[in-house]
Amino acid sequence: MQAPKAHIFWNAPFGQRHLTLWLKTFGYQVFPEKNPDVPHMGPDDVLFLGPDVPVPEAISSHPLRIGLGRPLDGSPFCLKMPTAPRVLAHLLKNLHTPERITDYTPGIPADFIDIIPWLGTLDASNSDVHIPELFQYIDDPKADTAILPVLTDRIQTLLRSIPELILLGLEQGGGRTRTLCARMAGTLAEEEALPLLLSLLHVSEHADETEALIRALGAFSHPEARKQLHREIQGQDTLRSLAAIESLAQKADTRDIALLSRLISHPETLIAVDAAGALAAIGSPDAYTALASHLHPEDALVRKVVATLLAQAGEKALLPLMAAMRRANDQERIIGALVLGHMGLPQALDCLCEQLRHPNASVRFSACEALGRIPSEKTFFPLSAALEDPNQDVVCAAITGLNHQHPQSGIQAVRQSMTVNPQAHSTLVAAIAAMQATHLFLGLSQDRKLARDIVQAAAQSQNRRLLHRFLEASAHISDPGTRQGCEALLRQAIREIPPDRPRILVVDDSPTMRRFYETLLPQYGYAVETARDGLDALNRLRPDPTRFSLVLTDLNMPNKNGIELTRALREEMGTPLPILMVSTETLENQEKSARNAGINAFLRKPFTAKDLAHNLASLLP
Repeated sequence: MQAPKAHIFWNAPFGQRHLTLWLKTFGYQVFPEKNPDVPHMGPDDVLFLGPDVPVPEAISSHPLRIGLGRPLDGSPFCLKMPTAPRVLAHLLKNLHTPERITDYTPGIPADFIDIIPWLGTLDASNSDVHIPELFQYIDDPKADTAILPVLTDRIQTLLRSIPELILLGLEQGGGRTRTLCARMAGTLAEEEALPLLLSLLHVSEHADETEALIRALGAFSHPEARKQLHREIQGQDTLRSLAAIESLAQKADTRDIALLSRLISHPETLIAVDAAGALAAIGSPDAYTALASHLHPEDALVRKVVATLLAQAGEKALLPLMAAMRRANDQERIIGALVLGHMGLPQALDCLCEQLRHPNASVRFSACEALGRIPSEKTFFPLSAALEDPNQDVVCAAITGLNHQHPQSGIQAVRQSMTVNPQAHSTLVAAIAAMQATHLFLGLSQDRKLARDIVQAAAQSQNRRLLHRFLEASAHISDPGTRQGCEALLRQAIREIPPDRPRILVVDDSPTMRRFYETLLPQYGYAVETARDGLDALNRLRPDPTRFSLVLTDLNMPNKNGIELTRALREEMGTPLPILMVSTETLENQEKSARNAGINAFLRKPFTAKDLAHNLASLLP
């Protein structure tokens, strides 16, 4: 008996390939036709006509015409797309009894409760039969959205072993199917899918589908894929740009790095942040060189992200960062020193020591504080030299570093500095007290007068926490007379602290600055509590913001910077708590951004104690 014949008129290569496969499985001779005007077509031949194929008069009355994805005039036969093998078999079986076509029972259980166990029966041996029907199921607008995540997860797992169905879904599926298959095409880097992805991207109108298509392109090294991603990045749609940036990072080359670097200056913060993240994800020396060239972008959030990414990269970003600092401006050097300090790598010492000779005191301070974070014997000499710095903040940073990194040799360095330069005595005593440098204090306590001077400087702070720290340290002084004298002074100072004082929450990532405020502000009648960044501050404020009279915050900090903290206080917590922001920033737009976020006053570093006191007094009743 001669096999039945099937003619396919369809300009869809993957749909036609899939249909041909199953027709042959069902015993048909298959003839893919380019010309609808086919001679010698028998009355029992089956004709499949795609939606993009005109129906010529020669076959318009043929009894066995099947529309693919669309009904045909005068024909009862139509196949939904993608072609489901069970549906095709049922249709072919009933070509001469079309009234039975509606008797088809879907392979997917109708009851929600039965779908989960049924999915467990699908595997590589039967999924090619059921997946096209599942595609139709998830594309149905009436599909149960509660079960869709489970279905799509299972389909994605099965598609890993049947990539040709990914191509079918992209070409013939609806929105959900195309989205799912785009993700899989990117995961598997299915080369045949690339033309489909590019074609669909030009016509897609659904955000999820568009994002999936763009992200899939990142898996391909083909020039057309890269060109399209570049076009998307530089387009007007922010969401598409963000997806393209993240996609591009998967296989970026030198030209991509240049584009991403330019985007860090983009006026839209999200695009700039994602571009910085993409450079870090590339992880090459060129990428970190590009990232380090943006140590001080105008946007505070972008600046925080760049600094954080460089710090997290550690040694991989070290050389690019040090090279960038040598040609950087003052603000960039401050941020760069901060990053090097958080890296904590001894290889950064030479670069930081160079900054100690910089004319800008804020740069020297940042470098000195960074040196204090690096556990290395080699930091002793630069920290000791910084004791002679004319700026008190730099001296405080040096004292902090010596106290933590070199508690024994630091004692000798302080003594020598006092001997060589007697005028520095009061500055060093005040710095030891302000920085709560109890290791240095104990080592210097062999000199009774010097120990008493440090304790008296600490007593002037009227800071309860600071005084208790020195009281605990005094208990370890070996000389009984010195010990008793220091303890008596400290206890008296603690008793004299006024009970009710306005409480200020100081937020600064610099330990030196936190201790500076702890020492200074109580002298003006304020109680002080400190937080290391905006996130830490919010955790302290949320239980009861009324405990505080004012927030004094730095601008540049990790986790949450000062502007983000301010927005959280104003928008999330709705508190009118006065906020004073301090910063080394000199850009006018930074102050404008801070004021727009809701701060009450902005104070630029460096400032005097009187400047700070005046600003606080103007904000507090």
